[in-house]
Amino acid sequence: DRNAAAKPQYIQGTARTGGLTQAAETATAQQKTVAENFGKKTGLKFVLTDDDMVYGGYDRTAGTVYVSVKSDNFLGTVSHELTHFIQDYDADLYRVYADTAVKALMNAKSVSYDDLVRQYTRTYEEQGQSLSREEIVDEIVADATGTFLNNEDFINEIARDSKNKSIGYKILDFINDMIDAIKSLISRKGIRKSSE
Repeated sequence: DRNAAAKPQYIQGTARTGGLTQAAETATAQQKTVAENFGKKTGLKFVLTDDDMVYGGYDRTAGTVYVSVKSDNFLGTVSHELTHFIQDYDADLYRVYADTAVKALMNAKSVSYDDLVRQYTRTYEEQGQSLSREEIVDEIVADATGTFLNNEDFINEIARDSKNKSIGYKILDFINDMIDAIKSLISRKGIRKSSE
């Protein structure tokens, strides 16, 4: 789901108006609400597809997030793609969050950092993609976001942790007005095969 285009140079100007710009006929009301609300909150355009092969994508240049309504974990896919946006939008916040998310994922899976990187590298290579170590870590962080947004205990833990209080509150503020739509989409299913 990585966009090969170079990261854009951000110039302050008129704020973008985001929201749901296109939805597959099979999109549920909850999926549309989540996409519309996240789009308005971030200024990103959301396109809901019915793709069976690619569950999500983020086009930095166009400011567009693509999410398949057929994703086994719709919220996980949305949050995965939004993690790439956060990386572009607030690099400092992303670095703090990335460190927290990778450590939590390592603990949850009882795996070392190097083993986790090797596992992801192998999975992407099997899919015909050659990613740098930095890109692999970005994918790990993005997958972790989907996993942890389906875990209320993790959200509460990160908000209580005094070292990460500001990031916890930013994350909670970010999703506060979308809680009802998100709850209806919470899934116990995995993000995708590459995160296993």
